[in-house]
Amino acid sequence: MASFHKFHLKVFHARGFGVRWCDCIHSLLISGFSLVLINGQLGAPFGCKRGLRQEDSFSPYLFILGIDVLSCMLSLAYEGGLVQELALGI
Repeated sequence: MASFHKFHLKVFHARGFGVRWCDCIHSLLISGFSLVLINGQLGAPFGCKRGLRQEDSFSPYLFILGIDVLSCMLSLAYEGGLVQELALGI
């Protein structure tokens, strides 16, 4: 399983999502496949092992989840004095 998928599943568990929900999401993430059109002919299907397919309706939700984790990490780093506030000079 790609680290992208592992990260999101860990976040779902940490946020209190149940095992059934996480298993369902895991199935969605690993079941994708794509086809490539080569000279007007469809090639053999292949599994998508990283990220999400383009136009996947689940993608924005996973992005929001990831940004929420990043925001929490930056807040903790700021509170711990590891990063400073950015001066924009506007």
